[in-house]
Amino acid sequence: MLEDGKKQGETLENIMIAKANQDIKREIMNASERIIDECFTKAHHKLSTLKETEYTLMVTKLVEDGCKKIGGPCKLEISRDLDKKIAEKMNLKIIGQVETAGGIILHSEDGNVTLDHTFDGILRRERNRIRIKVGKMLFQE
Repeated sequence: MLEDGKKQGETLENIMIAKANQDIKREIMNASERIIDECFTKAHHKLSTLKETEYTLMVTKLVEDGCKKIGGPCKLEISRDLDKKIAEKMNLKIIGQVETAGGIILHSEDGNVTLDHTFDGILRRERNRIRIKVGKMLFQE
């Protein structure tokens, strides 16, 4: 009886230790996720508050990339007044405005192809890939 009680006690102790370890790992994972989410929030804020020259350079590259991917003339939905200057400089037609932190949405001339090159769209599409990279940078063992 004493032997069985000892074995049950050891088993119960092992179960409790395993559960505690699992709880700790879950808490660490949750804390890591909160930190990564905070990084995304800060990145979004930084993109939203880019200086005019940085913003112009970035959006110009996004427009060039989008037109290249579409393979022909593009039309734009803009998010900021500054995008109008970029469109005029590149001789592109503006077809509307989109509510977002920055960037543009490109449409092919015939309207069959649309590319979301807004900052929100890019962060949303790339979230998992960026999440993994940020996690590795912040939490390398």
